[in-house]
Amino acid sequence: MRGTLAWDACEDLSLELKVETGGFDMIGRPQMIGKASDTAIALYRTVYPDFQPGFNYERSMANIRGTGKRRGEYDNTDSQVYQLTADYQLGGHSLRSITAFTEYDFRLYKDADYSPLETQAQLREEWHEQFSQEFLFMSAPGGTLEYKLGLFYQDTDLHHHEEIDVSLSNLGAAGLPLPPLDASTNHTFKQQGESWSGFAELTWNVSDRFRATAGLRESHDNKTMTNTTFVGEYQNPVEADPFLCDAYANALNFIKCFTFDENTPGFDNQRSERHTTGSLALQYDIDPAVMAYLTVSNGYKGGGYDESNRLASVDNEEFGDETVQSAELGLKAELLDRRMRLNLATHYSEYDDMQVSTFDGNSSFVVGNASQSRVRGVESDLEFAWSEALRLTGAVSYLDAHYTAFPDAACNAQQDAAWEGEGPCKQSLAGAPLQFAPQWSAMLAAQYTASLSGGWDLQMNLTTTFSDDYEVANDLDENLRVDAYWKADARVGLYSGDGRWMLALLAKNITDEKVLAWGNDVPLGSVGFANTYHMQIDPPRSYELQLRYSL
Repeated sequence: MRGTLAWDACEDLSLELKVETGGFDMIGRPQMIGKASDTAIALYRTVYPDFQPGFNYERSMANIRGTGKRRGEYDNTDSQVYQLTADYQLGGHSLRSITAFTEYDFRLYKDADYSPLETQAQLREEWHEQFSQEFLFMSAPGGTLEYKLGLFYQDTDLHHHEEIDVSLSNLGAAGLPLPPLDASTNHTFKQQGESWSGFAELTWNVSDRFRATAGLRESHDNKTMTNTTFVGEYQNPVEADPFLCDAYANALNFIKCFTFDENTPGFDNQRSERHTTGSLALQYDIDPAVMAYLTVSNGYKGGGYDESNRLASVDNEEFGDETVQSAELGLKAELLDRRMRLNLATHYSEYDDMQVSTFDGNSSFVVGNASQSRVRGVESDLEFAWSEALRLTGAVSYLDAHYTAFPDAACNAQQDAAWEGEGPCKQSLAGAPLQFAPQWSAMLAAQYTASLSGGWDLQMNLTTTFSDDYEVANDLDENLRVDAYWKADARVGLYSGDGRWMLALLAKNITDEKVLAWGNDVPLGSVGFANTYHMQIDPPRSYELQLRYSL
């Protein structure tokens, strides 16, 4: 639910308040054991004789309410957004203030082993608050020189709590020679962040057809955190159990008991960054309906701390900032008496210290920095009014996204099994593609509108999308590669002449295409579950009825 209140307080001052509240509730998870080793299948069948791995909609709907020790899987999020914008006119200039506050509460419970064995269940709770204040001082538009000056401040507070119930006794019942070390972990992560920046932007209208815009921003970011994990009594981990801490850390190499704070040897729980970023944009109107542009810029993504680091590695707790240098050359045109809109663009970006997240094969995702990557491509989209009733839209994209250097990337399950060196297995991913980066993608859509009796309009839409194959896992495990696919959606809608009523029927994924949305190795790969994967499937063919009334 959202609402907006606008008030012209006086001739020079206007205020606008926006409030939005929302919630998301999900029962179950569309996940399954899509592929499994012979060893894992045999273990699963000790408790579920008919178990068979598979990637289908039937398996993704199983066990949404929970059985045995499980409570049933769910995912709940509540969020609120408040924003107050004030615009004040100062002669030929304007001053804008944007004050915003956002918060969300998140709670999740899931089967963390993704299997019928019931060895791991995860409860995760997260609370986040963010306050920001921005001031903009802008010149009047239309002059030879236009400028914008600004200040920005942001304060964030993140609290994360997680408990993992580990039932190793179930593995013993399944035939693995493991002691009955049932326990629960208690993991708490707290982070406070503060950012501020000052920026300036200058536009030079060289002529009616040519303009140049340059921008510069100076940013400072600070973060502090504490991260604590311990192993305690099963389903009641209120304090650490020294015996369980030792067993899980040394015998199983699964989870360690630790606290990262200002007193941790070799670790600093506060990090600060300072960045200078800028951009330059050139625009030239070839004629009133065709504009060419060139932009060059650099940017960054701040570093931070790995809240899911459960193996107490000082080296892995902190990750660095990511930087990028980018350029884009493009063309925007309106042709055929403005019946056709055409956009063309080619882009090039180089990333240093790209932030990546990789599963360690046992219990954690490790966040770190890859060395270098390069992303370049060409994009085009077109919209054509064939007639007053028929409108066609199309888009096509070519993308070349690869690591140019990543010498210490994590290995996949097959490489881990063959590893004979010292320490954890490492691989070089230089030349390998990035995650979720199909080389080719395309979209084609048609919209037909017809007038009906009684002042009603009929609108019909058909949309098809194409994606080339791409990698899902950061370690490039071929078992988690998505093959190229097509999808199609359709929509039929009725609209009243006064614009108040709308009734529509939607059909999504008409061809019932089965597409892997996400997947990874199942936990505890070191004790019999290597080469076994959990997978999440995109929604199947579905139908939706929409009704809207506007006051």
